[in-house]
Amino acid sequence: MAYDIDAGPIIQTLYVARRLDLPPLTAQAAFDAHRGANGGDASTVIETPTTQLWLKGAGLVDRVCRCAPLRQVPGRLRRRAALVSVPVEVEVTPWSDMQCEVGMRPCRRTVPLADCRRQRRYLDLAVEAVEGLVQMLENRVDDWMLTVLADVDATAPSRD
Repeated sequence: MAYDIDAGPIIQTLYVARRLDLPPLTAQAAFDAHRGANGGDASTVIETPTTQLWLKGAGLVDRVCRCAPLRQVPGRLRRRAALVSVPVEVEVTPWSDMQCEVGMRPCRRTVPLADCRRQRRYLDLAVEAVEGLVQMLENRVDDWMLTVLADVDATAPSRD
């Protein structure tokens, strides 16, 4: 982030990202499973206390290199009480062999870089939505692990 002493912070990008401690293919599977949990519907809603993030499409990507996104989905981001939404693009990208990144950027020039008030409003929503998406992915993997552990406990011989 660059700073102008007189004007305050000047934001040079509106890309919001958070690293996730899941292997990339596990995060991709959790992302796909959440989207498939809607009965094959092509749209998904991620809700947090103050935001709603609508994701449309399967997000399949032709990966031409290792750093290309695993999934990339167009969507719309809005505050729950508002009618106006911002078109965004959400992606799940590999960070390393054991971590990935969930990122979001606005599409087109819907959030101008020169308007600090609109930047702050968008960034607040985007950070909360990305955190909600990360939480959803982590919860999905936790549910899988609990299911596997419950199955192992059910099939284990008793020690009586």
